[in-house]
Amino acid sequence: MREGRFDAMTIVNMDSAPEYGIAADVVVVGGGMAGLTLARKLAPGRRVVVLERGGAAPGAVDPACADGEVAGLPYPLGEIRDFRLGGSSSVWAGYIAPLDRRDFAIGTGKTELCGWPIEFDELAIYADEAASLLNVASADFAPDLMDLPAALRKQLSPHGVDLRYWRFSKPIVRMADNWSQDLARSAEITVLTGARAIEILLTYAQNEVEAITCMAADGSRFDVRGSLFVLASGGLETPRLMLASQSRNPAGVGNDEGMVGSCFCEHPHLTVPGFELATDSALSAYATTRTLRDGSPATVNIALDAGAANLNARAHFFRTPAMAEDAVPKLGIFFEQSPFIKSRVLLGNCCDSSGVHQLVLDWRIAEKDVEEFAAIANTLSGALARAGHGRFVRELHPADIGPELILHSNHQLGTTRMAVNAGQGVVDRNARVFGVDNLYVAGGSIFPRVGWANPTFTAMQCTLRLADHIAESV
Repeated sequence: MREGRFDAMTIVNMDSAPEYGIAADVVVVGGGMAGLTLARKLAPGRRVVVLERGGAAPGAVDPACADGEVAGLPYPLGEIRDFRLGGSSSVWAGYIAPLDRRDFAIGTGKTELCGWPIEFDELAIYADEAASLLNVASADFAPDLMDLPAALRKQLSPHGVDLRYWRFSKPIVRMADNWSQDLARSAEITVLTGARAIEILLTYAQNEVEAITCMAADGSRFDVRGSLFVLASGGLETPRLMLASQSRNPAGVGNDEGMVGSCFCEHPHLTVPGFELATDSALSAYATTRTLRDGSPATVNIALDAGAANLNARAHFFRTPAMAEDAVPKLGIFFEQSPFIKSRVLLGNCCDSSGVHQLVLDWRIAEKDVEEFAAIANTLSGALARAGHGRFVRELHPADIGPELILHSNHQLGTTRMAVNAGQGVVDRNARVFGVDNLYVAGGSIFPRVGWANPTFTAMQCTLRLADHIAESV
């Protein structure tokens, strides 16, 4: 196939392999939030090609591509994955929260899996830009922006309980729709839809990527070459592609230490069965969206004193869709999951209709985490009861926390974790894959610690930081 370049920006559906080869300065695999943000940020002065396996409409080219095997805790792979331009922004609920400073202070990498090898402030400088891109009114999460009765704070504070909040993307960013005109005006970005990346082609020395092999809708294959490559396909598909790229190394790409796909993390959600909110509690009013003093929408969450637990967590009061509007809300908790080597994404023995190995998701939660989940739930239930806001009916024991109580949050994180070395993770502090000079990863899969917070805001901060780093070298 002859090498060539597109003369101007286009969005092309790859029904078949192109007549000419495709080359770019930067090749981005994945047209979701991270991928499109990178393309927009890098495009001035650089040729960027974005490879998106889906189309502009909902649904995978072949729905079977979304399936896989679940070997651990229940996880509805076929239901939560919807391949299309815009990625997860197409189904995102718009919740925004930053990681806490404490999330960056856990783990040295000497006796346990390391935490973040960067400082909180290295991401904080991108907070305002991330908020703007995500249609968030402000990156300010100061507690005093929430208009709370002084009496309520006085009741809760002595018991180590504080009320914080989520902000919202409003209107919710749907990147394929909101950014389509910006992309169309760029002469430097080419978006290829229906282009499924199936192989990362390394040089013989295995220290650089030569090209990404893609499959078009008709099954034909073509290569996309570049100077620099970024994998931005999420916490499931990015490790699958790295593991399946075995033409140079049977272990896959960047996987000499066996870390690709390991440490899959979620934000487990637990509805606390042993706490009953008082019918006259003022907290019932905070189960619905509120308005901050700056006029923007927010939903309240409940924070415990940071010293009360090793894992981070936030609680909330909520009503399910089946509950009446005036029903007493339930208490739920979003937990941090600690990195656990045995929780991982693997390649299965079966292949999908494209001949690519299906993934196996073995989501596990360490026993010590489950013990802490129970301790946090009991501590919070007791604190709320002592503050006069309900009844602590019974303690929750670790043995009570079975799969039926743990719900996923559709946050696939940690499978290409950022680390101090290849024995601890997959990418370095600049999100470059260890041992591969021109290959980077973007998105929540690089999180080495996931905190409690919804990941979109932090993933956007990381992506903007990565774009600045890449801009210095390409």
